[in-house]
Amino acid sequence: MPIDSKFASHMFNNYLEAQESGDKNSLDRATKELRQSLLRDAKDIREKYIGSNTTNEGIMFIPSESLVNVVYSLEEVREKIYRDHDIIVMGPSNLIAYLGNLKHSHNAIALQENILQVKTHLENFKYEFEKFSNAYDSAKKKSNLANKSIEEFQTRINVMQSTVNKMGDKLEEDSKET
Repeated sequence: MPIDSKFASHMFNNYLEAQESGDKNSLDRATKELRQSLLRDAKDIREKYIGSNTTNEGIMFIPSESLVNVVYSLEEVREKIYRDHDIIVMGPSNLIAYLGNLKHSHNAIALQENILQVKTHLENFKYEFEKFSNAYDSAKKKSNLANKSIEEFQTRINVMQSTVNKMGDKLEEDSKET
């Protein structure tokens, strides 16, 4: 965000002197000069600093609260500066608050971006975990089938062993008889 400091001290002094003198013509002339100076400065800031590498708005920083109060009292000057040039007129108090707010907004946006990244990683992890869980279930089913087949083989082995043992016992008995 471009910030340019402007302080037309001689014009401000002319304005204050005209105001103190009570001369309406002098005050009108000083007000007109101050207004034109502010509009020129706003245009200058716009042309110098607002571009493709900056924000669409800029700040005209006026380092004197008393001058800022005068600028704010000038009819529609702030509005015209913003409307025509996208420049915000600020004094020290407003600038501090504005920059603090801008910082908090930037931090909130960064936090949102981080939350979106974490959410994306969690969604990817969930997807991979579901694939892993499905693969585990499939392997478990195959393992259970293999265990069932092994149990069936063991049953067959036990039956055949029993048959062989019976045949062996029968042969032994037959050989003892003879």
